[in-house]
Amino acid sequence: MMHGLPCSGKSYLAEKIAALVPNAVVLKSINFRKVHGTGYRCFDENNAQTKEDKDESYKLLCEATKTAVENRKIPILDATFHKRYRREYVYGLAKEADAKIIVIKSECDEQSMLERLKNRASQNDKDAFLKSKRSFEIMKEQFDEIDEIKEDVFVKKVNENQVGELMQWLKVILS
Repeated sequence: MMHGLPCSGKSYLAEKIAALVPNAVVLKSINFRKVHGTGYRCFDENNAQTKEDKDESYKLLCEATKTAVENRKIPILDATFHKRYRREYVYGLAKEADAKIIVIKSECDEQSMLERLKNRASQNDKDAFLKSKRSFEIMKEQFDEIDEIKEDVFVKKVNENQVGELMQWLKVILS
């Protein structure tokens, strides 16, 4: 499970992991999200419709995760998981499957994230959905850092320059 602010390198790391882990599949939350409206309010969890949309997308992501596991795939969940209670969805799935959860906390300096955000404005893909500084600021304000300690949950904080170190750590955890 990836965890981090938008533009922190989660997708980059997820793809690097998927390329090196046999039977891995990357599941992106944006592919499950229905959006009502436009602009920063689509990211504000104080907006009831936004919260409902996001909750539904994470539940669908978890259903896809369960299907991936049933098909003997290793799911890599590419999403912010910025709300603690949404991470609990995944922890519950892992408990049911008697599986480990590996959380990759993607970190990046804010200036770099804001530069990437500017670049998204010119893109025409699903990730371009989050492209305004105000949207980013709302996500940052409402972000629940990962601090929960659970059995069979392994957390690693990394940045994009630590892919080699991350891969070595994953080999130890997965063996």
